[in-house]
Amino acid sequence: MQQKTDGTDAVVPVEQVNEKIEEARVQEVIRAYAEQKLVTGARQLHTTLTSIPTSLKGDTCVVITVENDAQKENFQVYKQELLDYLRKELKNTRLTLDLIETQNSTQKKAHTPLEKFENLKNKNPLLLEFKNRFGLEIDY
Repeated sequence: MQQKTDGTDAVVPVEQVNEKIEEARVQEVIRAYAEQKLVTGARQLHTTLTSIPTSLKGDTCVVITVENDAQKENFQVYKQELLDYLRKELKNTRLTLDLIETQNSTQKKAHTPLEKFENLKNKNPLLLEFKNRFGLEIDY
């Protein structure tokens, strides 16, 4: 059992509450936290927390997925505050919070005619034969 002091020399026991956590309840509590933050002006945090559903890994690990470094950086400021809020609302002091960045396989967008042709050629190799047979130019 953990203990803490109350400013005097007396030792006060810290209550260890560890109720079972359900994923639906986690999402509900996170949405409530996000709404509170929206009211206080943390619009980016609200968007991050409501755009992608959270998940529960194991019995005590809440996993929040972010899409990019900017969201991850912005979220780091509120991470401990959210963890404390979750522990209090879900009544589980063993709760942990993981942040995972999605691995989007974003391709570079083709802008020039040559880049567009290369992308199309990768999808359909017969395009190169078509271009050569009819003497077509890529740049115009």
